[in-house]
Amino acid sequence: MLRPMPSSSLLEAALRAVSASVRAITLVTQHPLGRVPCIKPDGSPVTAGDVAAQAAAAIVLRRELGLEGVVGEESPTSLEGPDADAMRALASAAVAGAVGGFDGDPLEALAWKAPPDARAGFWTLDPIDGTKGYRSSRHYAVCLAHVDAHGVTHGVLGLPTLVSDMDLARIGEPPGVLIAATRGGGSWMHDPATLAPLRRVQRGPMQGCLRLLNSVEPGGRTARAAAVVESLGRPWETVAVDSQLKYALVALGAGDCIVRVPSSVPRAEHGWDHAAGVLIATEAGAAASDADGRTLDFTLGEDLTANEGIIVCDPTVHALLVDAVRAQRATTRG
Repeated sequence: MLRPMPSSSLLEAALRAVSASVRAITLVTQHPLGRVPCIKPDGSPVTAGDVAAQAAAAIVLRRELGLEGVVGEESPTSLEGPDADAMRALASAAVAGAVGGFDGDPLEALAWKAPPDARAGFWTLDPIDGTKGYRSSRHYAVCLAHVDAHGVTHGVLGLPTLVSDMDLARIGEPPGVLIAATRGGGSWMHDPATLAPLRRVQRGPMQGCLRLLNSVEPGGRTARAAAVVESLGRPWETVAVDSQLKYALVALGAGDCIVRVPSSVPRAEHGWDHAAGVLIATEAGAAASDADGRTLDFTLGEDLTANEGIIVCDPTVHALLVDAVRAQRATTRG
């Protein structure tokens, strides 16, 4: 018998916010400018879909919960360049359509910022995690999490292109798959149309070779992760996929480990890049820590300033991966 997922106003609002973001992205994508990027000062790409998704979620959360704002990746200045005015108009129309209308410019919601104060609780949002994947018609995720003084309390991942049988070679159509977790309440698949819980998500025993979930884009980070898994001396394979979809696949048992090894110049991870996914994976039975085996602390602000690196995996290989990462880092330092 299906035991219902614990319900709360926070969870229900989060599910509606992520669903609105997915609708906004879908409307943007129908336009020729939908996947066209602007490049932000840090070199990362942003599209009209990114800003539309953040604005839509912020509007829903304000309507539902009276929020001052969210801790999000985008801002009113995210879209710059020759196509910026047209992209902003596209995003505004998409947001209005996704949230059922808005009195004024919906993109004013990009300025609704809340301090990342865990004592009061805050929401952190990555409106399109995997923008390069989105631009290239690959998989991406909408990621929303709530954090309080004890950590992540709620996490929702909207996976618009994931098909129900988890075949990553197929790029499905929105709304795709919706998965959510509450702290202590487990991870659950939800109907993306009604938002009702469908089934609980729980990892089974790991079988066969170890499946490393690694980024599609090659680079130093993907190479470091592969080297760590190779050093275990056991059969393994790479599953290449963008975004926090990796965490959902760990939760669903379609992958076994995520390894982010710090570079020689460590950079604190952004909370919005991991918070929802880590909760969903751990509530489904995965283990999670930083590269030194310490608990991931999402309560310190936008970034995980008390942690270096991330390991999320099947519990049976967690200690082995922590040791392997330490060994790799010691060799690099030496």
